[in-house]
Amino acid sequence: MNSSRKNPRIVVAGLGNELLQDDGAGVHASRMLAAAPLPGATVVEVGTAVWDLVELLDGVDALIAIDAVQAGRAPGSVMLLQGEDAHTALCGSGTHGIGLMEMLSLSGSSPATVVVVGIEPEDICYGIRLSETVTQALPRVVEAVRLTVAAWQARPDTSRTMNFLNIEQYRQETQWGYQT
Repeated sequence: MNSSRKNPRIVVAGLGNELLQDDGAGVHASRMLAAAPLPGATVVEVGTAVWDLVELLDGVDALIAIDAVQAGRAPGSVMLLQGEDAHTALCGSGTHGIGLMEMLSLSGSSPATVVVVGIEPEDICYGIRLSETVTQALPRVVEAVRLTVAAWQARPDTSRTMNFLNIEQYRQETQWGYQT
């Protein structure tokens, strides 16, 4: 993030395909966040239209992508991913047609900081309803986004932000427990 800026510009993007049950978890989470405004961040419902995000990222310091992430964990597990883990989670076309990281690379619009708040899906089959497990985990996803934005607002310098997003330190400093 741009440490010279007092209030970093943050975009929170809800990704996923609502027609594939739990793959739409990021979209549902972004709606929950939009219903209760998130100070200091712009929340957008992207779905599978990742190219629509390009113009919103101009001048943005940080991007939080909310998405279903198949990581082999228990369904409903909430993950905070950064660096190579975030890159891996957002690469490949999956259900979005093109991966977010490929889009960022091709467009040249990549923010300095990209973090994924991921949720392990239970069902990715045709259907418009989230599984009960993922539905029950959505408040934890929303809280993870809120805490991350608050942390960036409090500490906009890049090195401190990335250190703060170390999951163990995150747990200790926020008193918030995530399944890992």
